[in-house]
Amino acid sequence: MLLAVVLFAFLSEPARGEADAIASVETLSIGETFRVIFRSPAVVLLMLSFVGANAVATVFLVWTPSFLVDKFHYNLAAAGLNGAVYINVASAVSVPCAGAMADRLAQRLAGGRILVQAAGLLVGAVFVFLVGHTPDRATLIVSMTLFGLCKGVYDSGIFASLFDTIEARARGTAAGIMNTVGWGGGAFGPWLVGWLAEHGRRPTKIQNMSDAIGWGGGLYLIAAGLLLAAVLFARRERP
Repeated sequence: MLLAVVLFAFLSEPARGEADAIASVETLSIGETFRVIFRSPAVVLLMLSFVGANAVATVFLVWTPSFLVDKFHYNLAAAGLNGAVYINVASAVSVPCAGAMADRLAQRLAGGRILVQAAGLLVGAVFVFLVGHTPDRATLIVSMTLFGLCKGVYDSGIFASLFDTIEARARGTAAGIMNTVGWGGGAFGPWLVGWLAEHGRRPTKIQNMSDAIGWGGGLYLIAAGLLLAAVLFARRERP
């Protein structure tokens, strides 16, 4: 609420069309808006990648405290703190840095922001796997921190990359659909980890959970592949 007051006071809204050099400010109908969004393969690929990245993110949000208590024998308070602070502080640090890098690359290459995101997922996959499989606390903390840095690299361009691939008049609707699809689909990640912990082939639930969390790295790789495919389409479709 306080942030909203600050933004209201200091954030100036440009005149409609000024920011994007739009010659016409004629609005699109609902049908036209959806056609603009879903006729673009790059937009669809960005949304699907968002599902995968969010599935991993929600797994960490939901299961990390239990994972740290059961596998590494943290007390619950320490598990809650350690499960959140390393990942989120690292993400907060990397987001503006990655965003600045993506802005510069986007001026040189169509799909430049998406390439930065893909790099974050490709490198981050290694550390997601390590979080799930390491038995060592020190390695765990380092892996969570580096995963957080990579997560921030991806997060920095989520909507900027979307806006690069779609005309301005459909951006608000596209962002709303992307949020719905990304978080709705991503919500199945924690459910799947819980199911695998109960029904996996390993002797204990925590071993099954470790495997399930670690294989989130594979989901990151799939999401990165979708982003790289989106780059190819974005170069053809750039509005």
